[in-house]
Amino acid sequence: MDKSIPEEIEEKIKKMIEKLPFPYAGFHKLRTRTSGNKHYIDFHLLVCRESDINKAHEIAEKLEDQLKKEISGIDVTIHIEPCNSECDMTEITCSLKLRSENKKVFKNNMDIDFNP
Repeated sequence: MDKSIPEEIEEKIKKMIEKLPFPYAGFHKLRTRTSGNKHYIDFHLLVCRESDINKAHEIAEKLEDQLKKEISGIDVTIHIEPCNSECDMTEITCSLKLRSENKKVFKNNMDIDFNP
């Protein structure tokens, strides 16, 4: 029978997502389930609406690879969506990031440290 993944794994996933660099703007609709020894997650990754689609996919692919490396038996589906929030579309003014609990300065490159 399917059930949600353990809370500590879900929190680890959320922390890894929140550490993404700009043009990442947020995420929502995180769904998780466990079936046997396999964990399934899917979510919507919000990226700046002015971002290049290739950059958005690069971020999603790196995140998926890192999630699979850090959490055994995981199957990941990431849906990329443009952020509809109003801002100047820069890392500094990204209104979703500014509203998040995690008010850190994000690097504007792909050198991502995923360890929470």
